[in-house]
Amino acid sequence: MIKRECWVDNENPSKNNEILSAPGWLHKARRIDISKRGALKNPHEKEMINKQNIKHFISVKYADYLSIVSNDRYYDWGMDTLHYSATEVVSVALWNGVGYFNWHWDGLGSDDFYALIYLLDYKEWTKRFGAGLEYGTAQMSEQGYKNISQKGAFYPDNGRIIFGENRNSLWVHRTQNYSEKALNDRINRFTFLVAMKLTSLLTDD
Repeated sequence: MIKRECWVDNENPSKNNEILSAPGWLHKARRIDISKRGALKNPHEKEMINKQNIKHFISVKYADYLSIVSNDRYYDWGMDTLHYSATEVVSVALWNGVGYFNWHWDGLGSDDFYALIYLLDYKEWTKRFGAGLEYGTAQMSEQGYKNISQKGAFYPDNGRIIFGENRNSLWVHRTQNYSEKALNDRINRFTFLVAMKLTSLLTDD
């Protein structure tokens, strides 16, 4: 499915924008003019609107496939068992490259958790390429996050899936920059960001 996408290339990726390419539908979703919606109440509102836009453009094939996988007993991701819940895919984003270099939280909206799914040119990602996912905890102030304690970093080996809790805004993460060689060589790092909700399987009966 990725090979059949209509990819839009970033001809001049730089250290401030290391997205090598993205599907046409993701570009359309992010280009929607949000100025007509009036003044934004806070800096997170634009991100929330973008997430809503993506839902209208995402290919049904991705949402359907990931919904099947996340609820199939042969692909037990553990969340459904832990919470005795069915998994509902809320939105899916896809890009090639890295971004979001500042500490942030992906939980804007009502999503319970998210999955990052990596598909690469290499079976194992070489750390000299950079582009790992750092994670940690933070405190909140009026100016934003402060006193961030980094706990570690994951590197995007091919097929790796990383889950993140969306209900605690103080569990934060950020992406490392590409190394200069990886950026210049346009090393592929395809990432699916899958936002999900849990629906309880318990009934009043």
